[in-house]
Amino acid sequence: MNMMKPKKKGNAFRKPARSPRSTARRRQFLQVFRTMNLFDHIKIRSAVKTMPFIFFLAGWGLVFIANSYYTERTIRDIDQVNREIKELKSEYITTKSDLMIKSGQSQVANAVSHMELEESRVAPGRITVPQPPQGK
Repeated sequence: MNMMKPKKKGNAFRKPARSPRSTARRRQFLQVFRTMNLFDHIKIRSAVKTMPFIFFLAGWGLVFIANSYYTERTIRDIDQVNREIKELKSEYITTKSDLMIKSGQSQVANAVSHMELEESRVAPGRITVPQPPQGK
């Protein structure tokens, strides 16, 4: 007994026929897609030839970004140093004025009065040392 299946006419894997309307829409979509496809316009060889230049531009882009970050950080540091300078300048002026007040003669006399030191009422004298004779 030979049990063979009957043969079908035509291709068994063939898709059913489409309506003319859907075929026209599909053709129109493919045409639009093909016009937008850039790889048909750019050859692979020319794309490979331009890769070093693209990498060069990407490198410059990274340098530009790093430079802008460095500049912003430097500006922040400069602003911080300017604030510190203003603070130290005001501290200097305050300390200088306190020193001027405390170094006055009456303030010094009051500060050392508890050590039993008195202010001299006599003008300071000049000490002279006689010069030795120069002999020949």
